[in-house]
Amino acid sequence: MATLLPRRGALSGAFASLICLFSLDRLCPAQCQLDWQQGAAPPGIIGSLSTLAYAGNGDLVVAGRFQVVGLAAASNIARFDGVAWRALGAGTDGTIDVVAFLPNGDLVVGGQFQNAGGVPARNIARWNGVAWSPLGAGVDGPVRDLAVLPNGALAVVGPFSNAGSVAASKVAVFDGNVWSARGVGPSVQTVVAVDVLPGGDLVVGGESPVGVNDVERWNGTSWQPLAGVGTGQMTLVVDLQVLPNGSLAIAGNVIAGTRLGVWDGAQLLAQASPFSQIVELDLAANGDLVAAGDGIVSRFDGAAWNQLGTAVQGSIRGLALAANGAVAVATSVLPDPQLEILQLVGGSWSPMLTAPELEVGPIEALPNGDLVIGGEFDTIGGVAAANVARFDGTAWRSLGLGVDGRVWCLAVGPDGAVVVGGEFLAAGGSPVQRIARWNGASWSSLGAGLAFVPLALAVGEDGSVLAVGSGSTAAARFDGTAWQSIALLPGVGRAAVALPGGEFLVAGTFVQLGAPVTIISLLRINGSVASIEPGFASQTIGALLRLADGSVVVSRASSGSSDLVRIQGSSVQSISPSVPGALLHLQQLPDGDFVVAHRVNTEQSEVLRLRGATWSTMLGGIGTDAVADLAVSARGEVAVSGSFDRVGDQVSYAFARAAVSCPADVTTFGAGCVGAAGPVELRTADRPWLGSTVRQAVTGMAPLSISLHVVGIGTAVNPLPLAAPGCFGLVAPVASELLFPSGGAVQAPLAILPLPALVGVRVFTQVIGLELDATASWVRTTASNALQLTIGAF
Repeated sequence: MATLLPRRGALSGAFASLICLFSLDRLCPAQCQLDWQQGAAPPGIIGSLSTLAYAGNGDLVVAGRFQVVGLAAASNIARFDGVAWRALGAGTDGTIDVVAFLPNGDLVVGGQFQNAGGVPARNIARWNGVAWSPLGAGVDGPVRDLAVLPNGALAVVGPFSNAGSVAASKVAVFDGNVWSARGVGPSVQTVVAVDVLPGGDLVVGGESPVGVNDVERWNGTSWQPLAGVGTGQMTLVVDLQVLPNGSLAIAGNVIAGTRLGVWDGAQLLAQASPFSQIVELDLAANGDLVAAGDGIVSRFDGAAWNQLGTAVQGSIRGLALAANGAVAVATSVLPDPQLEILQLVGGSWSPMLTAPELEVGPIEALPNGDLVIGGEFDTIGGVAAANVARFDGTAWRSLGLGVDGRVWCLAVGPDGAVVVGGEFLAAGGSPVQRIARWNGASWSSLGAGLAFVPLALAVGEDGSVLAVGSGSTAAARFDGTAWQSIALLPGVGRAAVALPGGEFLVAGTFVQLGAPVTIISLLRINGSVASIEPGFASQTIGALLRLADGSVVVSRASSGSSDLVRIQGSSVQSISPSVPGALLHLQQLPDGDFVVAHRVNTEQSEVLRLRGATWSTMLGGIGTDAVADLAVSARGEVAVSGSFDRVGDQVSYAFARAAVSCPADVTTFGAGCVGAAGPVELRTADRPWLGSTVRQAVTGMAPLSISLHVVGIGTAVNPLPLAAPGCFGLVAPVASELLFPSGGAVQAPLAILPLPALVGVRVFTQVIGLELDATASWVRTTASNALQLTIGAF
């Protein structure tokens, strides 16, 4: 049988050609995709909430600007049916500010959008329980409030000028077929509320300049001030509510100093209330007035106010009352708006939808392909985990008892151990000082720990650890026994990377005093001495990445654009064109291409890929600018963390991953036999990605022996000459190469050429050992197990 002898560690062109002949039906990389995977949904709403209301069947409808509610992907509107949150079709492409139910139960929504359910609908639309439809040609400005007239027509108010093809200033009415105006519009400058008086007249309220009415009535012919209400007597109107006796409750600023007035048809009376600010008014089923504001909900029975439940945390954003007596509120907790929906149950507020408490930051890939993530959380993916967790490709797992405070940074050492740093004083239940190591089974401290909160970590080839934080004294190096302080320039370190020979690079914002003051972005640390790395002054560095050859790739930004440069020794070389925005969180694919989180603007981020000198969008649709970190796993995943709830068209809260459709895989088959030095075993920690090198290693080889690395595209069970018991050739060879063991082990790297026809091909490898005696005579044949390598591509 002919044998092809490629160069050491390379898949020869001849061998690749042979494989291609058997691979014409295989996928090409152009057919391979990297797609966002369904992830965890947030336990609450991420976004903003404008309104909520109970439907006639008891469902609670919430609307605002969001993409996820509970476990449902929902565009700006959703309903709770008592069991789960559900979307209303495809929702809208913009904010919903107000909802109203028509007599037949259909839902009308108004706000700032151009489409509903994929159908053109200008700022107002109708949901019939199955599909969305427009109300004629809609209105040409935002909708602020809705009211249903006794005849079933719909009154709409907001800062618009036209309804359909009709000129309509601030107020319009849709009768189910056509739009109509109401005179030239009210003199109220900014109309935010509308209601219908018992006789059918419209009344609107809002805000106007001094000397102009803030509440007006349409009497069928013209807009007029309410009888007996003087100019300026009721200002900054936020809501209106017609009471069962025909009077009108008005929330806003009453001149008498209260926040609620009642107009009885002849005059405005200041109504005492427990509120310093009212957000919304509504009616209970028995006709009592209910008001919300100042973190409380209170009910007025005509004689006294009675608070419903206790005060809620944060501010109330909306109020809903059901015909069966149910009461719900939406709340917002600052400083970061965290939205909750609470329902009154037995006199107490019970959460229907709780605020998310998951803040994720750093991600690192482990050698086995798992991902480790840190941040501030108690649970992740439904699993209890204290501020640090591991994702194995299918499920989340805790790292023992975790740590008792926020994790700001992670680093993986040469031995696969994980070092975490942050605001914690215990790891695994034992005392530590802001830094700890997880070895895969247990936590341990690193000496006496740190006196500062680390923001960046790096682990050197010798296992030493560099920690950097904020301040000129917030840097130290751990040599395995003790910490050594390092003096830096004043500033904040945000990224660190280990260099060959024990040096480190630290990126951040550092200040060099002088005339003028200079901002330094990159420092080099040698021992305990930090020096300025030239060429990076007055720039912003997003990430550092050390390559296998010891060089470092840096993403840098200046004057609104970013690029990548490579530092090798004392030289700095640009390796990419500039792109607008910021390049952050840099990683490398197995084929050598770079992937970078790209902040496009304040609303959008994406993952870019650099192939050669060309940028392309690898993954788009990350819905915020807050990407905290990025990682590439050996399984073929690109993972991002940050403040988002959707990626692409998938729900994925705070952590998202994309997986390749052409994965690389390694399967062990057959068994190695026992030679003079023990069992012969072939292993690899790499996966066979197109353009990569699979680092295979064999152990159990006799000290005096030579080896044959056999590669093929099929299997066979062939007897071997002079074979030890149980030793068989398991691979039908296409190529082989001669290897020479050292210390009982042999390295058998296999380079996968970047040929499209190789994607999906299964390659089989095995190592045959030829044991020799002192005279170099062949005395025994041994054989390893075999590996099946399925070639994948990003």
